[in-house]
This record gives sequence, structure tokens and C-alpha cells, in this order.
Amino acid sequence: MGVLQNMCLGAIISLAVLGFRLYKSLPPRRGTVREVRQATAGCNLAVFLGSGGHTSEILSLLSAIDFARYSRRIYYISQGDTLSMQKAVDLECAKAADANKGTHSISAAETPYSFIVIPRARHIHQPLLTTPFTAMLSLAASIWHITIAPVLGRPAADVLLLNGPGTCFVLCIAAYINRVRAIILSGGCS
Repeated sequence: MGVLQNMCLGAIISLAVLGFRLYKSLPPRRGTVREVRQATAGCNLAVFLGSGGHTSEILSLLSAIDFARYSRRIYYISQGDTLSMQKAVDLECAKAADANKGTHSISAAETPYSFIVIPRARHIHQPLLTTPFTAMLSLAASIWHITIAPVLGRPAADVLLLNGPGTCFVLCIAAYINRVRAIILSGGCS
């Protein structure tokens, strides 16, 4: 009976996600005006930091962008990846020092960036048989942070930069459901 209940619950969740995606993909009603962003307007940027070389590539790309244009930055990291978080903090501090020319430091309350930890879609040396379960947990967390949390008042991303392995894939699915523009980088960035 437990297996049947889990299958039914999975089917209900899948239908709800597909229904939400269908609703979001339908054209707006007549009379509604689509919001058009000005070329000079800022936007919220979300970045997934993979691990190792993936993090280095994406941070190299981020070091070249104007942080004033992307006024709010959200970093998604895999659970347990403290090295990527530290590298992103170092980049943020370096960019803030360049912008301020050392006039004053930014307090923790003023930081224009935040970190969100996503469970790994697949752990190193994890058996393939158990991978679907951890991938579904990662997908549920990604859908929560990209789709549901912004409705509850958290900053929402306008653009999501992705570069990396498994967890990148589930973030891409969550971005697709929520119609967030996702930019996927391949290994040739360096």
C-alpha cells in the first residue's frame, strides 16, 4: 500500500507542476500589458556555482560584468560546497572594493548578494539506483527557491547563469517551469 500511495503522490505533484507550467506558458489575457525592461534598468541575477573548474569559469565571467547593472545577485551552491561560496564572497568583496575605491566597507545588512544551498542531485560515488531520489529532492528544493519562495516575498531572479553538472540540470528544470531566462554555459569559457 505504501508504494501505491507514493506513486499517487508523485503523480499528483507531477500533474500540479505540469498544470502550473501550462498556466505560465499561456499568452496573457487581452488588455494586459507586458512589462518591458529599459536597457539601463537593473535586474536580479542568479548564478549556480558548480564545483572546481565550473566555479572558476563562472566567476571569471562574473568578474567582467557590471555589478551595478545586476543590483541583486543570488548564488546557488550545492550542499557542502563551502569553497565555491568563499570564492564568490572573495569576488563580491573585490568588486565592492573596486566600486568604492576603499572609501567605506559594506555592512552585512547592505550586501547585494545572498546564497541559497541546494541539495546535490547526485553525490560523488553515489549508486545510480539511488540517484533518482536525491535528484527529486534537489528538484523539489530548486522549484521551492525559484518558483515558490519569490511568491512569498524573496527576491526573484530575472536571469539564471548555469554551468555545471547534476544540480545544474534540476535548476534548469525549475527555471523552465517558472519561465526564468536561463543561460547555460559549456566548458569553453576559460
